[in-house]
Amino acid sequence: MANIRLRRRWEMQGASGQLETVGQHWIERLYERHKDIKAVKLRAMNTLRAQGSTYNQLLEWFQIAGNAFSTNDVRAYNIYPYG
Repeated sequence: MANIRLRRRWEMQGASGQLETVGQHWIERLYERHKDIKAVKLRAMNTLRAQGSTYNQLLEWFQIAGNAFSTNDVRAYNIYPYG
């Protein structure tokens, strides 16, 4: 993700030459520079989210989302991460 953002910024600035990547240990350097940033355990959040969802709730959400996508002519390639 960081390399994608770096490439977009590089292209927007009209830079030329060799694009450098952020490197293998960029996240450790980021945490070192910004002590207030904390990593989030997504696994625990996803587990809690899954435990709080029922089949009927998920079915209703997908019906609502599907109707909204078709009503507003949303293309599959514009839906992340589904497209």
